Amino acid sequence: MRKKSKQELSRLAGSGGSVLRIGISDPFTDRIGLRQPRGTEHYALLDATGRMIWTGQHIEEQDFSALRSGAYFLQVSLERTLRTFRLVK
Repeated sequence: MRKKSKQELSRLAGSGGSVLRIGISDPFTDRIGLRQPRGTEHYALLDATGRMIWTGQHIEEQDFSALRSGAYFLQVSLERTLRTFRLVK
């Protein structure tokens, strides 16, 4: 079994110099756990081929239990800044 780790989005800067810090659970099972989301972020979850699986806000409330095991990409945007993270289910 793979040990749980966290990837940290430590410098997603918004306007006015504000910085968003989010801890993302990796690997995930049915939900993508976040630490300290603001609620204004926009998320896009893509499969390994780049196909959009889900897009919207409050990804921590979504149930992804039906997804197959494998690699996924999570795009997190805040205002005009976009970061992409590789996740494993």
